Amino acid sequence: ILTASDIARFESGSGNGVTVERFHSSPVITITANKTCRQAHELLQQNPKIHHLVVVNEQQQPLGILSSHDLGNCA
Repeated sequence: ILTASDIARFESGSGNGVTVERFHSSPVITITANKTCRQAHELLQQNPKIHHLVVVNEQQQPLGILSSHDLGNCA
């Protein structure tokens, strides 16, 4: 997942010639769709550099993205 800040760095010229893999600002953390809101919140707390979780199904196919903002009322 490329964030808006990743894209802004690329557009400013600091990303020329850099591969997408190297350009990510943080790792991709996934969570399955059957997990609770609290479990998602805990994953974000354990990984303070990330602000989004990729929601996947049992086959690890992406279903959507959950942001820390979405979880504001879960804590």
